[in-house]
Amino acid sequence: MERDQLMALLSARRDELAAQLSELAEPVRAPGVQMQFGKRAGDHIADAVMQMTRTMTAGQLRQVASDIDRALNKLGDGSYGLCDECGRAIGEERLEALPWATRCVSCQVLKHKP
Repeated sequence: MERDQLMALLSARRDELAAQLSELAEPVRAPGVQMQFGKRAGDHIADAVMQMTRTMTAGQLRQVASDIDRALNKLGDGSYGLCDECGRAIGEERLEALPWATRCVSCQVLKHKP
């Protein structure tokens, strides 16, 4: 993929993530709406679970946005396609699947091992 096409793709994906993050920042219930207890107490639990899920999703989206910013910086400095950890080339198939990848598969796996 050409550099300009790649920059456009990464920038568009970053904009999509920003919109999704903005949506996730909205409260589950409208501000000022009181939770009624009694028969509907389960709704409070459902809201809490939904908020936890949204928080985890937002964290994952922020990480992808950070990776996209790093990939854009790497495009600018000429190091795009090289692993941030070991300096070797990131496989073409990985970059096709995840154009914002900043680590080769080996280093990515090592990063997530306990």
